[in-house]
This record gives sequence, C-alpha cells and structure tokens, in this order.
Amino acid sequence: MQLEFKATKEEIESYIDKYKTDYIGVINTTEHTQKDLNDFGIYHYGINLNETREDVTIYLITSKPGNHGNLAFIAVNDEHTEILFQAERW
Repeated sequence: MQLEFKATKEEIESYIDKYKTDYIGVINTTEHTQKDLNDFGIYHYGINLNETREDVTIYLITSKPGNHGNLAFIAVNDEHTEILFQAERW
C-alpha cells in the first residue's frame, strides 16, 4: 500500500512526531549512500537512491525480509512538501 500527498511543513512535522517512537532508522539521501540503504535491508524492496530525489528523508519503521516479511516507511521531501507512506506485507 502506498499513499503520497503534498502537505504543509507543519502537517509533515506532525506526522513525523506522531510516528517517531516507531522508527528503527532514518536515512537522509543527501547524507547516506546506497550501501547505507542496503545495510538497513530495504534496497531490494524497491527503494533505489539512484531513482529517488536527493533531498528525501526516509523514516524506516519496519523491515523484515524473507518469504513472509514486511516493510514500512515514511519518506519526506521537505523542499517539495511531499510525504509518502508505504507499507508492504508478503
């Protein structure tokens, strides 16, 4: 499931604050490399820094690879005031 929308900076901050106790990792694409993303275990689930805007912060909530796993994260682009929620279970 994926939900993406534009929001005000205040609305984005309220979402970040709401879920901040659930994060297991935060990746800022201007500060981290593709290897960092691989180390978090989410690259092979469709997040590729080469295809992502350079100014995105990814808040990883869960990442459990395997035959029966899941992935959940929030991606925020402050410059364009966009927020993306993604959750997958297989």
